[in-house]
Amino acid sequence: ANTLAGRDLFPSISEIDIFINSSNPSWYYGTDAAPPSNQFDFVSVALHELGHGLGFLGGMTVSDGLGNYNNGIFVYDQFTEDGVNQRLLNSTVYPNPSAQLANALTGGNIFFDSPPSNVANGGRVPLNAPATWAQGSSYAHLSDTYNGSANDLMTQSINPGLAIHDPEIGRASCR
Repeated sequence: ANTLAGRDLFPSISEIDIFINSSNPSWYYGTDAAPPSNQFDFVSVALHELGHGLGFLGGMTVSDGLGNYNNGIFVYDQFTEDGVNQRLLNSTVYPNPSAQLANALTGGNIFFDSPPSNVANGGRVPLNAPATWAQGSSYAHLSDTYNGSANDLMTQSINPGLAIHDPEIGRASCR
């Protein structure tokens, strides 16, 4: 919005706030992308959180067996769909709120579908949709099938010893 307006629309409000516990003894603070196998790369975690701040997150949630987007619709949500190419925002298929939407969000078969991400990844990008909804983890991360790969930056957790300092390498993104 700031870019479109040509100015900072809310100069007294930060656009992205990230809080990371710096006292964790498992952090690797080096910038060489070579953390030991028993430490978590701080730069990679910070880049992951910046990814969320830049829009890799949606407004959908599951509560009491109902999927909903009562927190609002995010740009990310516009590009999410089920395994048969139905947009999750299609209210004729997925009323808001509904058990149908909850089943989609926890059915292990949802995707991010945008032309740039499809070109970069050779097709739709699978999202994290475990059978049990995990607030803050489900839907707003890539599928665990990317764990340990170059596309691991936006999975729900990073493995110790893994470093991704160049988000361009991790192409499974919503660019």
